[in-house]
Amino acid sequence: MKNSPSELPEETPFLKGPTSPAVDQDSRTLGPASEALKWEVRTFQNQLETSNPYKGPPRPELEEAWHNLLHPSAAIRVSKEALDRINRTSVELLDGSGYMVALDVYHQLHCLRWVRRYLHQDYYNMTETNLGQHIDHCLDGLRQYVMCNADLALNTFEWIPNYPRPWPNFEVVHKCANWESIEEWALTHSFNGYDPDLISHPDYHPELRKAIQLGMRRLK
Repeated sequence: MKNSPSELPEETPFLKGPTSPAVDQDSRTLGPASEALKWEVRTFQNQLETSNPYKGPPRPELEEAWHNLLHPSAAIRVSKEALDRINRTSVELLDGSGYMVALDVYHQLHCLRWVRRYLHQDYYNMTETNLGQHIDHCLDGLRQYVMCNADLALNTFEWIPNYPRPWPNFEVVHKCANWESIEEWALTHSFNGYDPDLISHPDYHPELRKAIQLGMRRLK
């Protein structure tokens, strides 16, 4: 007899749910963004000394690169039919144009950004009350993602001078989703998730809603 999610032992690495036709398929092929999914072969440039706009100490160029990477992440509009295909519901937009969702890849990137900021929290003046809980949430979400999408690409090794052990070659070949295609789709379907004409909590007074939304903007 299988355990229900509430009965799973504490050390279980995932929260498991019942099997369904949706779960039996690759989640990337179920949502409307699947039309943007294109595959290509790429070699990761990840040697210790490799530099790129997203890596290294805090600096204006790095902040701009991460901002642009996450730009379309706030909110995406989809149809009811798209939600029906994954057997989920979401917040309906007030103008009746669809429902609010976000691509999970942007949540994962958001979490990576917060973790790297946490490494430089004095620079970023991070004063969030539940900062530790936020970072822990991000780290464990990323752990689950890595385990769920177990990458079986091979790391090879080589000998290098003045080091007694085999050294890994971090330039690993991967089958990757074309990021530019996904980003273009996300930008095309995104909307302002802080627009009170589209998103407003029914239990809050309009002025309070505006104050909450302003505060959430500052947390991004």
